[in-house]
Amino acid sequence: MSDTESYGIRLEKKVDDIRQEVKSLSESLIQLKAINEHQKAQSEENARKIEKLESGAQKTEGAITFLKFFGGFALTGMITFCTWIVSNNQALHQRISDTNQKVAVIESKIAFRGTP
Repeated sequence: MSDTESYGIRLEKKVDDIRQEVKSLSESLIQLKAINEHQKAQSEENARKIEKLESGAQKTEGAITFLKFFGGFALTGMITFCTWIVSNNQALHQRISDTNQKVAVIESKIAFRGTP
């Protein structure tokens, strides 16, 4: 009977060892599951943050494109206005020159007629 008892004790010991291992594995599994859930939640939060940042980046790119267009339009308008000013100034100087020439001709005619 001693062999049977020792076999039973060894078997109980093995069963206890297996139970202890299963318990340890279960605890490890619970910890890993908690870590996995935390990482999943963190991943989802990061995905939302990335979407928010991408949306902000798209808005910023749209604003930059608008400012480029508006800046180009304003620059074109300024160049056109400056060209018009210079052109009008040259035309005005030409008219003044023509008027001065006509006045000089009229003055010379008056001076020529005025002397007896």
